[in-house]
Amino acid sequence: MKTVIGINGAGGRMGQRLVAAAYRFWMVRGHLREGHAWFERLVPKKEQQSTESAMLGAGSGRIRARVLLAGGVLALYLGDTIAAQTWLAESAAQGRAAGDLKTVANALNSLGAIATQQGDLSPSQGFLEESLALMHALGERRDIAIVLTNLGVVHYSQADLDQAANDFAQALAVGREIGDRDLIATNLANLAGVALQQGAIVQSEALGREALALYWELGDPRRCAVGLEGLASSAGRAGQGIRAARLFGAATTLREALGAPLPPNERADVVQMVAAARAALGEEHWAAAFIAGQDLSLAEAIAEALAENT
Repeated sequence: MKTVIGINGAGGRMGQRLVAAAYRFWMVRGHLREGHAWFERLVPKKEQQSTESAMLGAGSGRIRARVLLAGGVLALYLGDTIAAQTWLAESAAQGRAAGDLKTVANALNSLGAIATQQGDLSPSQGFLEESLALMHALGERRDIAIVLTNLGVVHYSQADLDQAANDFAQALAVGREIGDRDLIATNLANLAGVALQQGAIVQSEALGREALALYWELGDPRRCAVGLEGLASSAGRAGQGIRAARLFGAATTLREALGAPLPPNERADVVQMVAAARAALGEEHWAAAFIAGQDLSLAEAIAEALAENT
């Protein structure tokens, strides 16, 4: 995208609307750096806010809140949690001032996700419960399911696996009812994680393959990395060291290409799951299999991950 759009006047407002509308596309297609670059180029600096607000009129607060939400979410997936928290907190404040409760709820949901990644489960739950209440008031079924998914992650992190499974199952049911494949895939993957923690390795593997197949159909490379890591974890728990190393290697390369690092809390989970297989395989064999996985194309990695183990 080569169009040059100014940051002042109507052109700036148009550019900001573009960022607010396009960030989900950038996320799904793996264009995180491109989207974040557009955000940084178009978002008005704090010192420009008063001037721009006068030029753009009353709607500028709502637009800015949505642009800040877009920038915050993109920064989150790029691993820049400090910037993400800054933008999302400002998005929530701007949204409240403008009466844009949907943007407030979305910003709170993402702030909750950041807190979860950092292990701050108490504030995370607070953000998410406020977000959920707003989504219920707005009647946003899909967004209710998204927040339920994130609450499930909090409960999973608290080792409350039954409540986590309940949250994920509710979100999955909504996904199936409205035909949202992203919701379906995400919560299949989450239920696979719960099953693995409960020792149901075969069930976890089956759910993980179903989730990864959907991510592949959706053309979402970042989520494909999540799916590969999930199946690497189940392989590791099953003692399949070479398979675990190859899938983890493929996922690592994919994340590096996207600029989307594995969040610290998720990395610890994956490392724990593959630890036994890595120890059994030995560092030399693990390293060789990991490097071989890094050399796989995404299509090859997906095909290998989706193949049933016999």
